[in-house]
This record gives sequence, structure tokens and C-alpha cells, in this order.
Amino acid sequence: MPYKLYTLYFLYFAGYISFFSFYALYLTEHGLSKSFLGLLSIGTAVANFISLVGAGVLADHMLSPRKIILASGAASALWGFTLLWAPNAHPLALLAVVPVSFLDFALLGSLDAWVNLAARHNSQVKYSVARGIGGLSGACASLILGAVLQVIGRGRIVWFHFAFYLLLLLVAFQTADVQRPQRKQGKSPSAKLWKNRRYLLFLAASLLLFLGWRALLTYLPALVVDFGGGSVHQGLIMAVMSFGSMFVLGLYPRLRRRAGTAVLLGAGAVFMALRMLCMVFVHSMAPLILVQLLEAVSYGLFQPAAMEYIGSITPVETRATALSVYTAVQMPAGTILANALALPLLQAGSVCGMFAVFSALALLGALLLLFSLRHGGGALRKVETRP
Repeated sequence: MPYKLYTLYFLYFAGYISFFSFYALYLTEHGLSKSFLGLLSIGTAVANFISLVGAGVLADHMLSPRKIILASGAASALWGFTLLWAPNAHPLALLAVVPVSFLDFALLGSLDAWVNLAARHNSQVKYSVARGIGGLSGACASLILGAVLQVIGRGRIVWFHFAFYLLLLLVAFQTADVQRPQRKQGKSPSAKLWKNRRYLLFLAASLLLFLGWRALLTYLPALVVDFGGGSVHQGLIMAVMSFGSMFVLGLYPRLRRRAGTAVLLGAGAVFMALRMLCMVFVHSMAPLILVQLLEAVSYGLFQPAAMEYIGSITPVETRATALSVYTAVQMPAGTILANALALPLLQAGSVCGMFAVFSALALLGALLLLFSLRHGGGALRKVETRP
């Protein structure tokens, strides 16, 4: 099972990167404005939030993560072809991109839940390794497609997206399912989850931390174009981010044994704030690429530690919901709020001001998280993730 689950992450991130790293460049070349790019990002974020929370609830109460992956993967692979008609009108761009994003995030949330549940029965299954392999495939896809699409045309991304997801479905069919945890009698676990102060405080801190990260990913293609770059530079940046994360994720189990989950969680938060601060001073392509090296020690440390931390403070009966809500807060909710803050600043022509605001919010999130860990007793000991 571990190798099949890791293969699913490899294929998912290759397919996801092939579509979502280059669709904005494809549409921008056909006249899509920065303002509409932000609107499109908000639309996908709303869809992703609904998708992640819905997939988590389904995985906890109705369907196994495997079944959700099979359904959403097949639908996404087919719907991706609608992007070919998107350059003709803005409504078509929304109709093409938003549903694909909805389906892809349902797939991601279900993959995370599947790995977390499988790890309870098989100690060889490790989330950090799975996510690291996903980073490797994303990096390779970014580098290769960045050069290939320059020659064959960026509209061909739909075929790569389809091919990777078709392979993903074949592997998922051959991977053993996991049994959902049995619900205990008494008070609803969901009610306990929403009264869990440590979990809610962690969600608030994560939202503040990831606002700038989401804004950076949203407007990165536009920054690449402003600095005179193209799909090759976009692919290189995504590869730098992916390779860096992959390297740290691979080291994570060893780092965790030495430092503990809470220490790595706090370190990742601090590096996130530092990364946003560095973006204030970026005015050309080379610094833009170099700053993204901080992805390794920010996201690469924070994400696996966050998944373990959530596993230690939430009941197993609502684990899929807890993980999906965290991802929903981290990505779609963060994207919505980030764009709401960023659009007025961008319209005023203040890119530096935008990142200054996000660096301050990230610092606040890091301080909130460190306070929570310190007073929750998690800063001085390792977090045990097995129930």
C-alpha cells in the first residue's frame, strides 16, 4: 500500500501542476487581465472550500476516500478539455477552470485522508514522504512542461492533465481501500471538533500565515510577465519550490525525531513570515526565483508538522473533516481573503505594499501559533500522532 499511495501523490501533483501552473499564462496570452485573474482565483477558492469540506464530511460519514478519488479524478480529467474554449470569453474561463479546481481539491483532500487513515494501520505509510514525492513530480512537470509548452503551445496542458489523471485512476483501482473508523456512542464527534480550542486557534494562525503564500501563487504568473519572463521562467520557479519542498519533506522524519513536531511547526511558521518580508524587496526575475527557495523551509516544514499536530489534537472519527477543513482554510479561504486584500493594493500599483501587509499578517500568525504551542504544552515535547 505505501508505494501505491505514493504513486497516487506523484500522479496527482503532476496532473495538477500541468493544469494550474500554466492555465493563467495561457489565458493571459489571450487577453485575460490581472483583475479577472484575481476574480477567477476567488471563484476557484470558493469552489475549493466547498469541495474540501464536503469531501472531508463524506469521507468521515458516507464514502471512503478511494471512492471520492475515483469519481472526482474521472470528472476532472474530462472537464479539463473545456479550457480550450475558455479564451473566447471570460464566462467560459470561469466555467472551465472553477469546476476542474473543485474536483481536483476534492481529490487532494481525499488523498490526505486516505494516507492519514492508512498510517494508523501501517507505520510504513508516512505523509511527509507522500507529499515529498508529490513535490518531485510537480517539479519535474514544471521543468519539462515549461519548455515543452513553449514549443507545442500552452493549450496542450489539457492533454497532460488528462493523461496523468487517467494513470491515477488506474492505480487507485488497484489500491486497497481503508476502513473508516467506527463512530462511538454519545456526543457527536463533529460537535467536539468545533469546540476544540486548540484546533480552532491553529486554524486561525494558519489562515494568517498562508494569506501571503496564496497571494504569491495567485499573482506569480503576472509577476513573471512583468519581469519579462514566460512559461520557462514560470516552470523554473515552480520547480525551485517543488524541489526544495521535496528535499525538506524527505528529511522531515529524521528532523522530527531530533527536534519534535512542535519545534518544526514553529520554525516553518517563522520562515513563512520571512519569505513574505523578502518579497517586499523583489523587483526583478533573479530575486523572484531566489526567494522561492524559502518554500523548502517554510511549507516543507510546516505542512507535515501541521498534519501530525492536527492528528494529535482531534478525534480519529472526524480526522478527514479536520484535515480537509485545515486545507480549506490554508488554500481556498486564504485565497479569497488574500485577493480581497491584494486587489485594492494592486489597483493602486503597490506590489511592495501588498507583500508588506502580508508579511505583517504572517508574523502575527507565527506569534499566535507559538503562543498556542507554548501554552498548550506542545513546544517542549514531541507530538504523538498515533491514536
